Amino acid sequence: MKYFFIYIIFHFFYSGVILSNDIYETQFHHIEITNENISVSKVREINIIKSISINNIFDKILIKSEKNKLKRLNNLDQRLDYLIKNIIIENEFISENIYKADIKINYDKDEIINLFRSEKINYTDIQSPIFLIVATEEKALTFNGLSVNNSFYNYTMDKENDLIQFILPELSSNDRFIIPYNKIVNMDLIALSKLSHKYRSNYILLIFLKHQDDINSLDLNLFSLEENNITFIKKLNFPIHTDYHPKLYEF
Repeated sequence: MKYFFIYIIFHFFYSGVILSNDIYETQFHHIEITNENISVSKVREINIIKSISINNIFDKILIKSEKNKLKRLNNLDQRLDYLIKNIIIENEFISENIYKADIKINYDKDEIINLFRSEKINYTDIQSPIFLIVATEEKALTFNGLSVNNSFYNYTMDKENDLIQFILPELSSNDRFIIPYNKIVNMDLIALSKLSHKYRSNYILLIFLKHQDDINSLDLNLFSLEENNITFIKKLNFPIHTDYHPKLYEF
């Protein structure tokens, strides 16, 4: 959904919602080593945490093609080690055959950016809010809203990054009570606001899917709770037997 992604970048850039350093923050990981060589196993576990931590950062700031470009760099492991700012070890417990600790690996934001710039790897520093996806489906004389009968929701998102955070509704009777089909297609601001509050999402991506002759037509719109308005993004057409979902979720 490159057009949606580009729209979001410009929208949040000009509205002042820019990256917080939180994107470069990492978490503590608890490790337990029993009946192993503690020195060797500790190094192994730290290497695992290094990989998890840096990849979590990359998932937030790189699209798939740029991550692939990064993976092709020479001496990548050594260069990633150079990005480490420090390693914090807390709650450490050591006995004859047991080792426990909470380990956190911090990365240097400036060094990460320097690596990207030197290798011409594009990244984004915009932190994505959560987007709730609300879709309707119109096919022949069938009209589906937030229901398991809506074929739009017969797809499991398998995202490789968190550049844009999507969530799906529960498709429960409560969802349909808050915003039935007719209120979705009529873009009822009050009902959309109630659904936003339920899912703690300030933004709703509205998708109106129509199966027409030999095409699937999708209208994309963005509801903003703060601004209490809806912005049209783009209309998309795909051949009727095309799986359009990957084009919506891949970057």
